[in-house]
Amino acid sequence: MADLLAAIREGEALPATGTAHGHVRLKDGRLARIAYAYEDDPTAAARLHLQAEAFRHLAPAGRTPRLHEVIEPRPDCPVER
Repeated sequence: MADLLAAIREGEALPATGTAHGHVRLKDGRLARIAYAYEDDPTAAARLHLQAEAFRHLAPAGRTPRLHEVIEPRPDCPVER
Protein backbone atom coordinates (compact mmCIF):
# COMPACT_ATOMS: atom_id res chain seq x y z
CA MET A 1 0.00 0.00 0.00
CA ALA A 2 2.86 2.41 0.70
CA ASP A 3 3.95 2.01 -2.93
CA LEU A 4 0.47 2.92 -4.16
CA LEU A 5 0.28 5.98 -1.91
CA ALA A 6 3.68 7.08 -3.21
CA ALA A 7 2.51 6.53 -6.81
CA ILE A 8 -0.56 8.69 -6.13
CA ARG A 9 1.59 11.44 -4.64
CA GLU A 10 3.84 11.35 -7.72
CA GLY A 11 0.95 11.15 -10.19
CA GLU A 12 -0.86 13.87 -12.08
CA ALA A 13 -4.04 15.09 -10.39
CA LEU A 14 -6.70 15.51 -13.07
CA PRO A 15 -9.17 18.40 -13.05
CA ALA A 16 -12.05 17.83 -10.64
CA THR A 17 -15.41 17.42 -12.32
CA GLY A 18 -17.56 16.45 -9.35
CA THR A 19 -17.81 16.35 -5.59
CA ALA A 20 -17.78 12.58 -4.88
CA HIS A 21 -14.32 11.59 -6.10
CA GLY A 22 -11.20 12.76 -7.90
CA HIS A 23 -8.73 11.11 -10.27
CA VAL A 24 -4.96 10.88 -10.45
CA ARG A 25 -3.13 9.54 -13.51
CA LEU A 26 -0.31 7.31 -12.25
CA LYS A 27 3.04 7.17 -14.05
CA ASP A 28 2.34 3.57 -15.11
CA GLY A 29 -0.82 4.71 -16.93
CA ARG A 30 -3.37 3.52 -14.39
CA LEU A 31 -6.03 5.89 -13.14
CA ALA A 32 -6.51 6.21 -9.37
CA ARG A 33 -10.07 7.04 -8.31
CA ILE A 34 -10.00 8.82 -4.96
CA ALA A 35 -13.31 8.90 -3.07
CA TYR A 36 -13.63 12.09 -1.06
CA ALA A 37 -14.29 11.78 2.67
CA TYR A 38 -14.04 14.09 5.62
CA GLU A 39 -11.95 13.22 8.63
CA ASP A 40 -14.00 11.48 11.34
CA ASP A 41 -16.75 10.61 8.81
CA PRO A 42 -18.15 7.38 10.28
CA THR A 43 -19.73 6.38 6.95
CA ALA A 44 -16.65 6.85 4.75
CA ALA A 45 -15.33 3.29 4.97
CA ALA A 46 -18.75 1.74 4.36
CA ARG A 47 -19.32 3.93 1.29
CA LEU A 48 -15.87 3.10 -0.04
CA HIS A 49 -16.47 -0.64 0.35
CA LEU A 50 -19.87 -0.36 -1.33
CA GLN A 51 -18.28 1.40 -4.30
CA ALA A 52 -15.49 -1.19 -4.46
CA GLU A 53 -18.05 -4.00 -4.42
CA ALA A 54 -19.88 -2.35 -7.32
CA PHE A 55 -16.64 -2.31 -9.35
CA ARG A 56 -16.03 -6.00 -8.53
CA HIS A 57 -19.62 -6.91 -9.43
CA LEU A 58 -19.44 -5.15 -12.80
CA ALA A 59 -15.92 -6.31 -13.70
CA PRO A 60 -17.02 -9.48 -15.58
CA ALA A 61 -18.97 -7.30 -18.03
CA GLY A 62 -15.74 -5.55 -19.02
CA ARG A 63 -17.39 -2.13 -18.87
CA THR A 64 -15.69 -0.70 -15.79
CA PRO A 65 -12.03 -0.10 -14.99
CA ARG A 66 -10.29 -2.92 -13.11
CA LEU A 67 -10.16 -2.44 -9.36
CA HIS A 68 -6.54 -2.96 -8.32
CA GLU A 69 -6.61 -2.00 -4.65
CA VAL A 70 -8.69 -0.27 -1.98
CA ILE A 71 -7.06 2.04 0.54
CA GLU A 72 -9.01 2.64 3.73
CA PRO A 73 -9.92 6.27 4.48
CA ARG A 74 -7.04 7.93 6.29
CA PRO A 75 -5.94 11.46 7.15
CA ASP A 76 -2.72 11.25 5.13
CA CYS A 77 -4.35 10.44 1.80
CA PRO A 78 -2.39 12.50 -0.72
CA VAL A 79 -5.27 13.91 -2.78
CA GLU A 80 -7.14 17.03 -1.84
CA ARG A 81 -10.19 18.58 -3.44
